[in-house]
Amino acid sequence: MLVQAHRTRLTRICEKGAYAFAVRQRTIEKGGLQTVRSHRLAQLAQEERAWHEHLARLAEVQPELTPLLIAYVTQGHQLPASLLGAVSPRTP
Repeated sequence: MLVQAHRTRLTRICEKGAYAFAVRQRTIEKGGLQTVRSHRLAQLAQEERAWHEHLARLAEVQPELTPLLIAYVTQGHQLPASLLGAVSPRTP
């Protein structure tokens, strides 16, 4: 369920971004000197590549690891028998 929600969100982000880049491209192509348009279109293409790389990283689903217990163990200390319960010590 969470994976599907994540993918749906990514699809929406992708659609919005593609639309935004298309609008920016049309705006750049409308006016100005040819050299300026070429320069701005090259910049836009570079931004779009970086954006696609960012989306690719977001698409990688990774589990969230939340520690339930953190224990600090030192040599030479033993737990009291009341804390050990039914656990018997191992012999090497």
